[in-house]
Amino acid sequence: MKQSRFQWKLPRRATVARLAVALILSAIVVVLMLWFSDYWTPKISAGPVAQSAPVRRYHGPLLTARIMHVPVKFFAVGTIEPIAPVVLAPRIMGKIIFSRLHAGLVVQKNQILVRLDHRTLTADLHRIKAAAAVAMAGLKQAELDRRRTAELFKTADITRAAMDLADTRLAAARAEYVSAMAAQQAAATQLRYAAIRSPVNGVVMEKRVNTGDTVMPGQDLARIYNPAHMQLTAVVPESYVRRLRPGQSLTMRLAGFHRRFAVHVRRIIPKVSVQTRSFTVKAAGTFPSGVFPGMFGRLEIPIGQEKVLVIPASAIKKIGQLDMVNIVTGGPGGRMRRQLIRPGRKFGDLREILSGLKAGDKLATGGSYHD
Repeated sequence: MKQSRFQWKLPRRATVARLAVALILSAIVVVLMLWFSDYWTPKISAGPVAQSAPVRRYHGPLLTARIMHVPVKFFAVGTIEPIAPVVLAPRIMGKIIFSRLHAGLVVQKNQILVRLDHRTLTADLHRIKAAAAVAMAGLKQAELDRRRTAELFKTADITRAAMDLADTRLAAARAEYVSAMAAQQAAATQLRYAAIRSPVNGVVMEKRVNTGDTVMPGQDLARIYNPAHMQLTAVVPESYVRRLRPGQSLTMRLAGFHRRFAVHVRRIIPKVSVQTRSFTVKAAGTFPSGVFPGMFGRLEIPIGQEKVLVIPASAIKKIGQLDMVNIVTGGPGGRMRRQLIRPGRKFGDLREILSGLKAGDKLATGGSYHD
């Protein structure tokens, strides 16, 4: 009986010992944590409270944030195209023996650009001129014979039949001469057509033939456009085309040019695209040098107005990457404080304010400051 009681008490004492060791270790960990956190280190006493900064007061001119009505525009994209480009084409068939055509060539009206082989035409003209000379000689002889016959007929030395024959020969000689002169003129015209000239002042946009090619009447040799007569062909949605009319003045922008161009609506094609539900609008204007067909442009179409908060751009101060203004409360001599703002678009000397101000706020722009 005593042996069993001893065996039951022994495990109970071991458990108590283990609990005691765990409590001691936990206490040591807590003490170490407090020590590392400077729990027992004396703290620095707080100093006297700093006095508030003096109030800044502003004496000088004031600017006012105000609401401005800005037109809302739709930008219709398009490309520059020449108005009625000229197609250079021959009037006769022939082989090209000379051509100065190349894209970008500046040409003058009546300048020879292409020559066709004219050797056969020249020979034909010489032959026809010789025939015309023979016809002229025959006409002179017929006129002389007619005068002689008329004198003889007056004295009754010849019959009426001889007189009629002289008249017939004279009429035939005249007809032959007129025909010969017409043939000569036609041959000369054909020879002139061998030299193909520019019909207008302009620039060669593209060429389609080379020296040595045989061309036919009406064949497209090159296209010439006048830089002073160009237009923007833009695509306008059908919901906005009602705001346009022929002759209306608009503005447009061109890629690469940092300014607007004045244009007028030249034509509205009366056909809507089924795929895009849009119309084709052509706006013409006067463009400077450096504007070429195919350039990208945007036609500005007014569609309404919007309210925009603006201030003079001179009131905005750049501090690093921040945009600041000095707000004055209480009028001249009032308190001044800095305000962070978010600027937007530019309108001449004015700047749109997206956030940070409201209409009626007074802003400093110089003058003197006093504490």
